[in-house]
Amino acid sequence: KINKGKLIQFTCLNCKKIIVDYPSNRSKYCTVECSWLHKKQNDRFNIFDASNPNSLWALGMLASDGWVLKDSISFSGRKDDMEKIKKIFESKNGICQTNDSKKSGKNSCFTFKVSSRVLSKKISEGIGIPSNKSLILRYPNIPEDYESTRHFIRGVFDGDGCITQTKVKTTKRLIPYPTVIICSGSEIFIKQCIERLMQFNISSRFYKRKNQISKLIPYKTKSEFMYYLIIRRKIDILNFYDFLYKDVSENILSKKKKVKFDLVLTEFNTAKKLDYRQFNKFKVVNN
Repeated sequence: KINKGKLIQFTCLNCKKIIVDYPSNRSKYCTVECSWLHKKQNDRFNIFDASNPNSLWALGMLASDGWVLKDSISFSGRKDDMEKIKKIFESKNGICQTNDSKKSGKNSCFTFKVSSRVLSKKISEGIGIPSNKSLILRYPNIPEDYESTRHFIRGVFDGDGCITQTKVKTTKRLIPYPTVIICSGSEIFIKQCIERLMQFNISSRFYKRKNQISKLIPYKTKSEFMYYLIIRRKIDILNFYDFLYKDVSENILSKKKKVKFDLVLTEFNTAKKLDYRQFNKFKVVNN
């Protein structure tokens, strides 16, 4: 027989009820409910607030390129971006390189995991970013003011957005015209982002394209289409740049995306002014 020692009395950390148990059990609570309530009140990840700029940027990264599980949330991206998210959560957890990134040898994709059942429940049920969100994601329950929207959209752009150059032919030369793209497997999420940007005088368009990856690697995605938010007008791209980066700390933005944005705009501004009559003839062809 295992010697458990003598019965002792101790106090439940939540309800302060006196409990009699063996010391080898190391009980701290009288019931599972008391354990849940006490951990919820003292969970160190309660610093995550949907009205805080740091949290909103991390929330955008999670919505675009992360996942939510029952007892944890995980982020994916460049190593420097994961370091910034790690500081937001004041976590000591390590940052791991993905297997695909190791095989390719590019060292471009890393993951960061936060284990907290309370935080996971708060994000999935309270804020509205559920598990298996790729196809059903909706705009989360966050404040609709200018500051809150810009921090969240910047996180989405840093996760699943890009700034590219489209070569547009004029009478004399090719102009490297900038184009902003944000993609998602959720149609409703892209349409809601377009509506939010329209409230702040940033016009964008919705595009749908057949997902060719699903034919080759069907286990990676179940989405038949990918959906895109595209900004192409010069005035809207400049407004979008100010919307993302004006008076924003470097701790809550992707440095690589901002440097690329600056480079593309510089190349466009140094090129000859575009003739909009000729540019209107250029159209993106949807498959």
